[in-house]
Amino acid sequence: NRIKREAETMSKLSHPRLARFMGTTSVPLNASVGGSAQCLAIVSELCDTDLSKACRDERENNPHFQTKAVGWLCEAAEGIAWLHIRCHMVHLDIKPANILLKNGHAVVTDFGSTKVVDAADGMLKGETVRVTRSFAAPEILHHQPFSYPADVYAFGMTMCEIVSGRVSAHKIDYSKKEFEEDVCNGVRPDVSDLPEKGINRSLIELIQACWDGDPRRRPSMLQVGNRLKEIFVETVVPQTSPAYGFWLQHFGDKLADEVCVSELLNHLPNKENKDVVEAYNWILKGRLNPHTVTLRHLANSCEWYGDWLHNGTAVSIKTYLSEHKWFLGFASREAAQQCGMDYLSEHQEPCFT
Repeated sequence: NRIKREAETMSKLSHPRLARFMGTTSVPLNASVGGSAQCLAIVSELCDTDLSKACRDERENNPHFQTKAVGWLCEAAEGIAWLHIRCHMVHLDIKPANILLKNGHAVVTDFGSTKVVDAADGMLKGETVRVTRSFAAPEILHHQPFSYPADVYAFGMTMCEIVSGRVSAHKIDYSKKEFEEDVCNGVRPDVSDLPEKGINRSLIELIQACWDGDPRRRPSMLQVGNRLKEIFVETVVPQTSPAYGFWLQHFGDKLADEVCVSELLNHLPNKENKDVVEAYNWILKGRLNPHTVTLRHLANSCEWYGDWLHNGTAVSIKTYLSEHKWFLGFASREAAQQCGMDYLSEHQEPCFT
């Protein structure tokens, strides 16, 4: 019956951030030992891994792990928001293991606990819910009426586990009663040391807002997704950088920290002027990939030239700087010495890294 309900739910869902339903099938219950008993299974699109495993690998091997993780979380939030707003459904089993990666993008899966919210007040009452204890909202643990904020709570716990690498259960040896009492009394995972580990403070604040004990104070999943788009950019450059607002406005929905040069130039002021475009390309020189521009490189260029992204002063900046031999851009140490100065002595750190 549970498989039937999940199949019926999944067959109604069609969104790029939700796992696609392909059908049901019977499989051997003990396939590994050649058993003859059969059980039912959901057939979904093939995905590569789940978010927890992917982030474990990225955390160890990618210096920009946090940015990538926030992008995946934002995609998952988009799918859950669509489930809430368009389908009037509460997922009720949001956790890292139920967010999968397909071709580098996050999709939400496992709709076996999903409930339709059809009451006039938007609340579910007296429902029997199969939940993962560590991600269950206080109102569910207290057997109180619940609704969409229960998913927001679980998503907050999910974000915490993904960015910190810690499992969400506070104490593994908790009894069920002790755990539920602590959660309902406001006990949450300790995140006080995360800023020291380089975790974005805005992200920590969002996590804390999502697991608020009062469901009415939690943001909606749509608000969570929109805030994650901002935080995605913020993990790369500070809000004070001209590149922050520019990138968020033009490329925020892409959830990428790199775009094609042509895409960038298309959004710059005075792009119809060939001289201006030539100056823009001159400012953007020195990239590792000549066909793309990273957000980090763009922010670094603003450190050098000021807010050329908005005021279109690229031509005058180029003219000014090209008249001064101290401006060396990406010159090597040898080239700097030929100009009569030691670049590494004058500049303790390279401006473009």
